[in-house]
Amino acid sequence: QHLRGELAFVLWDERNQILLAARDRMGAKPLCYAQTGDSVFLASEAKAILAAGFPANWDHDTFYQEVHGAEDPTRTLFRGIHRVPPGHYLVLRGGDLRIQRYWDSDFPRAEDLRALPDSRHIEDLRDAHNEAVRLRLGADVPIGIYLSGGVDSSCVLGMATQHVSNLNAFTICFPESPTGNEEAIARESSARFGANLRCFYASKDSEADNLVDAIYHWEDLPRGPTMVSKYLLSRFVRKCGVKVVLDGEGAGALFSHLAEPITDGLLDGTGDARVTTDQVASPASDGLAVIRRVLGFVPNHLENLVTWLPVWRPLFSADFANRFSGRDLLLVHFSQLDIMGQMMGREPSAISQYIHQKTTLPAFFLTQGGDRSQMAHSIEGRHPFMDHRVVELINRMTYSVKLRDGVDKYVLP
Repeated sequence: QHLRGELAFVLWDERNQILLAARDRMGAKPLCYAQTGDSVFLASEAKAILAAGFPANWDHDTFYQEVHGAEDPTRTLFRGIHRVPPGHYLVLRGGDLRIQRYWDSDFPRAEDLRALPDSRHIEDLRDAHNEAVRLRLGADVPIGIYLSGGVDSSCVLGMATQHVSNLNAFTICFPESPTGNEEAIARESSARFGANLRCFYASKDSEADNLVDAIYHWEDLPRGPTMVSKYLLSRFVRKCGVKVVLDGEGAGALFSHLAEPITDGLLDGTGDARVTTDQVASPASDGLAVIRRVLGFVPNHLENLVTWLPVWRPLFSADFANRFSGRDLLLVHFSQLDIMGQMMGREPSAISQYIHQKTTLPAFFLTQGGDRSQMAHSIEGRHPFMDHRVVELINRMTYSVKLRDGVDKYVLP
């Protein structure tokens, strides 16, 4: 409870023969474990456990979940190798291994939400986030900032320049994709805050050439070509002599990209889940019905998981497809969540954010897009938005402060 930040550690009490391992609250840092016979393995990566002699076998169940985007941050693609869940610690005593939760997102119940003036929300968030940035600037090595054209990283850069001058900002430029190239916006932001901008120019060839190496470090399925560019950006940063970077990672999960789901009436609980004929015939259609019965609505991102079923099915071998022919993807995904303790009685927007924070965020954004790509080149990533005091503050905010008049992250600018 006294620790703050992005961390994973293992402590061994020799005198009492007790082992304690823990992972940070949001899951920014990885921590894997495996148990076989009298042996327990712990490491930051599965490949280290395999190198120590643990048998290497694919976990087909995890692959089936992952390939459809139904992330489970407690599992890996290797059978028998698990991840300590975010906000949990592991205790090993006399061969008895126990996993215990010490923190959760804890959205308030709908009746406990208090509406405060906008100015109060903005001031509280500014103070908490500024403190989170300041604490993460402490280092005895050169520090940089990952800067995109978005408000998240620009916010981090603006606050960081209040404490440190002459900062280096790094951005990925996509000259082959004019609509996705944010170089001009990044230059404007860095000039405004007096930072030195260094640009890494990505190309389709560089992404393709480094895909295999990136997957080796991710230990996960690739989630789009731009993820390879984040891997290459870290290599570029290391060549520039910077070893610690701050970024805006995770802010999206705190606001859950709310602008899109609200338009079709799903997030606020007033709409009906849009189920196509193909989806009704799929095994996940029961999951949609169950989720709507339990929650009263179907969050958009859960419904969208079903659309991937017919996309991937033709690529599976007959044996593999038959193995999962009756598997309800949504129910398996939904069952990993603390439904009764953390979802019942909450606003629909809070439920949607909770699901994001417990699945996609630690299983994908903070790992493949964060720590795994960064530590492949010995870059330490620090995420001020993932500071638990910032997270708790944003989670307590009402929906209207997070999204207003179509403006996502209304309170942030």
